[in-house]
Amino acid sequence: MRRIILSFTFVMVLAIAGILFFQWNGFLSGSAEVSRISEVNQTFTIKHMGNGFFITQEVHFVSGNQKEMKIGWPENATNFECVDEDGDRCLSKEHGEFSIKVKEEENEKLTITYKLERQLAKGNLLLRDWYPVLSSAIPVKTTINIIEETARHAAWISGYKDSKHEEMDFIDYYSFNGSGLPSDLLLYSGELNLYEDERVRVYSKEKTNYNMGEAEYSDSGFVTVVIDDGIPAHETENLLIMGKDQSQSILMQKVNWGLKQQKYSASYQESWLKEFMASMIMKSPQGSPKALKVYQELENGLTVNQFAAFRQLLMEERSTMIQAGRMDVLLKQATNFTSSYITEMTKHKGKEIPFVLKASQTVILNGKPLNGADLIQYKRDELISMTEVLQAAGIEFKYLQEGIIYSIKGGNSYRFFIDKDYFIINEENYGLLTKPVQRIGGTVFMDVEWLEKLFKMEIERTSTNINIQTNET
Repeated sequence: MRRIILSFTFVMVLAIAGILFFQWNGFLSGSAEVSRISEVNQTFTIKHMGNGFFITQEVHFVSGNQKEMKIGWPENATNFECVDEDGDRCLSKEHGEFSIKVKEEENEKLTITYKLERQLAKGNLLLRDWYPVLSSAIPVKTTINIIEETARHAAWISGYKDSKHEEMDFIDYYSFNGSGLPSDLLLYSGELNLYEDERVRVYSKEKTNYNMGEAEYSDSGFVTVVIDDGIPAHETENLLIMGKDQSQSILMQKVNWGLKQQKYSASYQESWLKEFMASMIMKSPQGSPKALKVYQELENGLTVNQFAAFRQLLMEERSTMIQAGRMDVLLKQATNFTSSYITEMTKHKGKEIPFVLKASQTVILNGKPLNGADLIQYKRDELISMTEVLQAAGIEFKYLQEGIIYSIKGGNSYRFFIDKDYFIINEENYGLLTKPVQRIGGTVFMDVEWLEKLFKMEIERTSTNINIQTNET
């Protein structure tokens, strides 16, 4: 009996250890979020009458077990509703945010309806940001059907390869099929020349000199390009609008950028990460303002070696699922600093978020832990919490006024001007190329090198601690 009990206990320990291992491994790989994401197939039916677009979206949940999901409406959308297969309303609003309720049933289907108002400009219309954002849904297959009653003189163009157009007595009917996010749509009036091959379709108002037969593309997928100087430039993963003065090499580069994105999948909320991923791999920043912003922040905030290491880790990723949390994990591997920057940029819209890397080690001052102090990397410089360190080290300081810190140490007086590129020692002004003291996220930090030099400290970073030693000289 004792042997049976011991054997059973051993088996249970192994089982529990296995579960914990896979959970931990999932966290490290960034896949812990996958269980809170649902894959969906969707069909849109758009009826265009006058300036109104009456849109019905049928959403089929093919995976995931979410009971509720946030939904963001297109700008100026009205008359929005959501019903499930039983005809019950599934749209709610709380604290200014809309959510849809999803029944825990296989192949659950929701029907969403709403209206948009858009006006044509010179006979053309670029319909962008026209669909609801189901925050944690990953669009797999997308069908867009358009019933055109008003602009029958024009033609609808999408980024998808699979398209159909039928002229009927009173309407024109279009159908586009593809994968991933709903394509932006272009209503174009006028004649267009067409070139098409396996990977790209090019519409041009004038005959083009591009020799697309020479193009080589490393990724599968399909991109539609419209060349017309009369329409503002536009870039998505499958629809590009550009002027006729662009060279063939620029055209091919943009097409490759679009195809690179189509290799990956992401939720609606994190779809901009596909642009960022493609830009990183190709070392060519482009895309939405958010993707450009993050690329530039990382390029300016990481050292050359850190940036190269992060890019290499991205290229070595085996999973085609892109998630912000996983990218933050890769940032830590590349820099040995922690960061939630990419996750925060995904969650917050329009909020200015500084790119800060934080050391995970404990700060130790003269052998004692210093609570509340952090070592960070910001714009390639290492900085440390200034007032916390000065206070713990027994160094006298005070605020003369907002933004000016006065300190005395070893017979010398210092005046530091927060976020300025100079400071004063014994009434002598020292101008610098950098800012020795900065306020970041509400905390005042000082450049590590200047803290060591001016206040006679030695700072050493080990795998477990940030050791600060004061020298009383």
